[in-house]
Amino acid sequence: MAYPSPLRARIMGRFRKLFVAQLGVHILPNSTFAPESAPAVISGAGAPTGTAPQGSLYLRVDGAAATTAYVNTDGGTTWAALS
Repeated sequence: MAYPSPLRARIMGRFRKLFVAQLGVHILPNSTFAPESAPAVISGAGAPTGTAPQGSLYLRVDGAAATTAYVNTDGGTTWAALS
């Protein structure tokens, strides 16, 4: 189910505030990879290829059963699929 853009923006805004305030985790939308000091939660289509802080999560919107979530293992471009 796709939410309308204004509703999606409000929901993501609330999640960003929650993750940063409670967990110190940044949420980066639309496959945006930006080096930060804290791990990030990133979403996008296709396998992750960008650089992100170690411990960052990538949520793949077009993945199969074993390829929907990845964790950055080295603070560079190495991502491991979570099963």
